[in-house]
Amino acid sequence: MLRKIVATLLTNGFSQFVAVALFLLTAKNYGVSGRGIYAAVTSLGTFASSLFGLSIGMVLPHLVTAAGVPRDAFFKRSLASIVALVLILTCLTLVGVSVAYTIDPRILGRIPGVYLAAAGLSFPYFMWIGCNDLVFASAGEITQQNRIVLVNRCLLVITSGVLVGVIRVPLLGYLLVYGAFNLIQMGREIWFLFHRFDADLRIDTGLMKTIVRNGLTLHAVTIASLLNTTFSVLVVTYYSPDLRDVGYLNFVAQLTSMLVIVPIVVNRYLTAEITARGVKAVWPQQKRIMSYGILLTIGITIIAAVLIDPFCRLFKHEFLGAVTLFRLTLIAVVPSAFSIMMTSQWYSSGRFKLMSITTMAIGVMSAVSTLVAVPRLHEFGALITTLLTSAATLAVNLAFFVSLNRATASSDGTSAASVSMRVT
Repeated sequence: MLRKIVATLLTNGFSQFVAVALFLLTAKNYGVSGRGIYAAVTSLGTFASSLFGLSIGMVLPHLVTAAGVPRDAFFKRSLASIVALVLILTCLTLVGVSVAYTIDPRILGRIPGVYLAAAGLSFPYFMWIGCNDLVFASAGEITQQNRIVLVNRCLLVITSGVLVGVIRVPLLGYLLVYGAFNLIQMGREIWFLFHRFDADLRIDTGLMKTIVRNGLTLHAVTIASLLNTTFSVLVVTYYSPDLRDVGYLNFVAQLTSMLVIVPIVVNRYLTAEITARGVKAVWPQQKRIMSYGILLTIGITIIAAVLIDPFCRLFKHEFLGAVTLFRLTLIAVVPSAFSIMMTSQWYSSGRFKLMSITTMAIGVMSAVSTLVAVPRLHEFGALITTLLTSAATLAVNLAFFVSLNRATASSDGTSAASVSMRVT
């Protein structure tokens, strides 16, 4: 398992490298304000896709383990229904965003709507990435997904280098190219899954209802997550008189996302292991791997804090204004890493209602903090929200960790006593 984690870590590291390379390339060409436009329209797209996505991907690990059939049989029967649901919800997202922009164009601040239209090409992909990792993890096909992502991201960075660095296409053109590559990656992943499982093309409306019903139970978690992350970008876009504030926030978010690669990869493989072996069987191994992940994340965070200033000086002085914001945001990285690696246990154990209640409470706190702090402090108001929600999420996951550890120890003790009695 550790070898697979390392392989996926390298793949995800490369993907993040590509993301940062694209960020640096576009920031160099379009400046902080251009990155602010990019961040605003893509954040609105991901926010809307998650809002309309009904959290359908989150329930898959539990549905696979509870189905009582082999994973291959489950996906052969259900894959077409999952993809159909993604496409239906994408259409609802496009309609919803169009109506919202028509009612109040200020949701994009001073950004022309044509940029939102160009970003709309990526909306199906934004919806798909809400469940694709969990589909591949639950199906035990993470390695193949890594190959697809590697090829697509290589082609994207080469194409972007030519178009942005050499030809210097406008930002609008880059958004269209970015959307086209996202659709290609989505199509390749779906094509592979259909062939891998020889999936039936018949749509099972009963299964779709089950997915939606369970997803709605968990949807409070997604909404809370949006309130913790993307919502702050949208509020900064709405209130800030300067698009550079959005650009700084996007810069910090892009770099900090690299720092949680390790816990994200670990969580994906833990999800795959749990769906194959069960929640309690994986727990001892999970604790050991989580400790390695935390130590590695601490080391990466310290290095990032030291290198951020010289990095900005070498890259573009315009981004030096984000150095303090980035260093303060690092406080939330290690708590986030722990919470991310606990996610596999939440989903796979089917504790949807408890997770929804606690996460929604944190999300409401985050929304209130954002609406109070951002209009006054702009991007630093978003920082305050990040630190508060990180602390609250850490507290909830620590409590869950202790509870799960006690339950597992108690179960092991009962099993040992039972075996002893049988031997006697």
